[in-house]
Amino acid sequence: GDTVFPALCEARDDLLGQRRAFIATNRITAIWAATLGLGLAIHAPDLVHVVLGQAWEPAIFLFRLQGIALATASLGFSWDIFYQARGETKPTLVFGVASAAWVFLVMLPAVAIWGLTGAAWAIFILGLLALVVRQVFINRIFPGLNLITSAWRELVAVGAAAAVATLVRAVVGAPTGFASFVAQAGGFGLLVVVVVVVVDRA
Repeated sequence: GDTVFPALCEARDDLLGQRRAFIATNRITAIWAATLGLGLAIHAPDLVHVVLGQAWEPAIFLFRLQGIALATASLGFSWDIFYQARGETKPTLVFGVASAAWVFLVMLPAVAIWGLTGAAWAIFILGLLALVVRQVFINRIFPGLNLITSAWRELVAVGAAAAVATLVRAVVGAPTGFASFVAQAGGFGLLVVVVVVVVDRA
C-alpha cells in the first residue's frame, strides 16, 4: 500500500489504471496471506507441539481459525489506500470504528464467556465480515469488481498446494522434531511457489 500510494495520488483520475492496480495488489496479497494463513491452519498442532510447547495446546483451534481468517480477510486488504488517494477518508474511519466496536462488543465478551474458543470464532467471523464490507466499499469505486474472483487463480493455486500438503502430512505423519517441522512447512512453501508459477505465470 505504501509503495503504490504516491502513484495512485498522481493518477487519481485514471479509473482504469487504478482498477488494474487494485487487482494486482489484491492478487499479490492473496498469494502471501493465503500461504501464511493456510500454512498456519495446517501446521497449528505442529507449531504448538514442536515449537511453543504443551502449555499452548488450548490455542491450536484459535491458531487454525486465525489462519483461515487471515487468508479471508486479506482479500481487498489495500482497499482503503484507493479511497485515500481520492481524498476520501470517511470509509476508512467507518471501517476502523466498526472493527474496534467488534473487538469490544463481541470479541471480549466471547473471550470472557467461552475463552479461546470464543476468541477464535470472533476472529473468524470478523474476517468474513471484513471481506463483505470491503466488497461493498470497493464496488463504489470499481463497479462489478469481485474481490474473490479477481484473485481466483492465486486462491486456487495456494489452496491446491495446501490440500497436497495436508495429504502429505496425513501420510507421513505429524513432525516429531523441529527439523521435520521445518521440512514440512518449507515443503508447503516450496509447493506454493511451484503451483503459483504454473497457474499464474503471466
